[in-house]
Amino acid sequence: MEEAETSTSTYYAILNVPRDASQDDIRRAYHALASVAHPDKNADDVTTASANFLRVQEAYAVLSDPDRRTVYDVYGEEGLRAGLELSTDVRDVRSAWERFQAKQAAEALEAQVSHSGSYTLQVDASNLVAPYDNSSASAPELRSMAMSSEVQVPLTEKMGAFVGGNIGVHSGMGGGSFVAGIRRIVSPNDEIHAQMAVGLRNLVHVAATRKLSEHASASLGATWVVGAGPSMQFTTQRRLGARTDATFTWTLGPAGKGGVALAVSYRLERFVFNAKLELGAPTAIGARVAYLASPRVTLRAGARVWAVAALTSAETAVMALRGQFEIGASQRVLADSTAGFYTSIGAEGVTVQPSLKRGSHVFQFPVLLAPYESSSWQIMLGASVLPPIAVLMLKYCIVRPLRRRYKLRKVLERRAAVAQAVAEGRAAAAAAERLLAPVAARKLRQEVEQGGLVVVDARYGVLDAILVAEAAEVAALAAERAHGGASPAPSSAAGGPGDAGEPVEGYPEASPRYAGGAGDREGKRGHRDGEESDDDDEEDAAAVAAAAADAAAAAPPPPPPWIDVTLATRFLVSRGRIVLHQGMARSGLLGFCDPAPGEAKALRVRYLWRRMPYAATVADEDGGSLPARGRVVEEAGALAALAAAAAAQGLPAPGGDAPAGWAENALYTPRPSADH
Repeated sequence: MEEAETSTSTYYAILNVPRDASQDDIRRAYHALASVAHPDKNADDVTTASANFLRVQEAYAVLSDPDRRTVYDVYGEEGLRAGLELSTDVRDVRSAWERFQAKQAAEALEAQVSHSGSYTLQVDASNLVAPYDNSSASAPELRSMAMSSEVQVPLTEKMGAFVGGNIGVHSGMGGGSFVAGIRRIVSPNDEIHAQMAVGLRNLVHVAATRKLSEHASASLGATWVVGAGPSMQFTTQRRLGARTDATFTWTLGPAGKGGVALAVSYRLERFVFNAKLELGAPTAIGARVAYLASPRVTLRAGARVWAVAALTSAETAVMALRGQFEIGASQRVLADSTAGFYTSIGAEGVTVQPSLKRGSHVFQFPVLLAPYESSSWQIMLGASVLPPIAVLMLKYCIVRPLRRRYKLRKVLERRAAVAQAVAEGRAAAAAAERLLAPVAARKLRQEVEQGGLVVVDARYGVLDAILVAEAAEVAALAAERAHGGASPAPSSAAGGPGDAGEPVEGYPEASPRYAGGAGDREGKRGHRDGEESDDDDEEDAAAVAAAAADAAAAAPPPPPPWIDVTLATRFLVSRGRIVLHQGMARSGLLGFCDPAPGEAKALRVRYLWRRMPYAATVADEDGGSLPARGRVVEEAGALAALAAAAAAQGLPAPGGDAPAGWAENALYTPRPSADH
């Protein structure tokens, strides 16, 4: 149901009183409804009467108590559930509410605990792909495994702690460390960070970060490693332009550990370029480029060259260059999940690496196909070409069909849930109308006798669909007259001329948008639930919409997105007027329901006032009163349709007197048990 139904207007809607109603108004409204819905007066339908009587009692219990009403007006039903109605002092109410909010804030702080991790499992398949000889081929072997994990816990709004650890195993040997630290925001521009690690590598690290300007920041840190000594790191980040960022890092440490590094990032609409130069330990240069092929797919390529010390045959140390080239792609498969596949060729050999990132967790599975000395162009070509082919086959043969099936299931589940909620609401409204029928009939009789406000029909729901239904009645009546009464009776469903998109005289605003029913409305939502779409999304959406349409065609036709509330609207008449209160969703009134959750709705009423024909449209939660909000119906087709609707119910014709024998019509004859 709509959010409006859970707002502070619900209880007021049940009693049909304004938010500023006096206690006398609330008491009178309660007694009027209680006498109608009381189980003792509805012996033939005690269950329905009891349910509606409880709703009326609950609304009256809150609104008749000044303290609980104050809480309800300010904080809604949530405030009542929090127990704030127990206070008799407004200051105590506010204090209790603040405690309740503080408790909620603490629970929200606990919910901010985040967990991140990285998991790598390296497999050596070189003996299978490039064996030394045919007899040495063997199954792939686990070469190494590494895992790191961290949990971040907010302590206060300005301080947080983190604990974690890492472990690594390579060729049967390994170790790990436990890491813990804190972060604190000292000022809007300053933050400090401290951590320690115990295990295979014991260290203490402290750093301070300061925001120098809107586009620049700097960080200074100090680290002491047991057995290696102290070191210092200075890092500064600066935005060089609208699309360019740069990071400079200077490390002072033990011999062979210091150096400087400069990283530059440049962004275009679909491209991102990254380059990094390192001097010292290590000395290297690298570049990477990423291309956003679609909102889901990113293509990546990178290369890195570095210098290493090597010994010549004369055992003389020289510098040698090594390189690595990587190419691959990643695709977002779910809202928080990205799958990737990369091929790396270089000094470490030929490696393929599937990966999966879900939230803040990264899973990598590098597979060594051949070491550098055993690499061949066939292996390199196969590692570069075969994985993309396999990925495409996996995508189009397995992933996409499964994704479409999943989306279709969600669409059908959502549609079924909405349909069930709407069906239950319609059933409850129909049951409530049965309770209101005797009083509504008596009020109608009085209005007909006095020539007052005579409600011919009333519909509540999506206005476009209501206007299409009225236009269909006009068209059907015109066709009946043109064929001498041979055409079928007017349809009350949302169809008719809107199906062909033909305007009907008197209803130029009748939109064909709802001519197709609920199935079309589901399809027109597009990608509202998603943040972005691409060609795959559009193809999937089209396929899912087609499958959903087939499923809808096989199912019974859905009801129109409006409900007939004629009887419930007649019940609202009092002394020739209907008062519709501001800020109150009509779906909360007895005999009403929400026929189209999530969509804008309105109340459309056709009525007679002093025998003159009127039509009024009041948007949901708008205030107003009838007959003042109505407009005289002058167009011939609309007037004829209103007159036909009145005649079908034995009501007076527009501009005329009541038909003979109207008083004996069962429509106006209340049951004796409800005559009060």
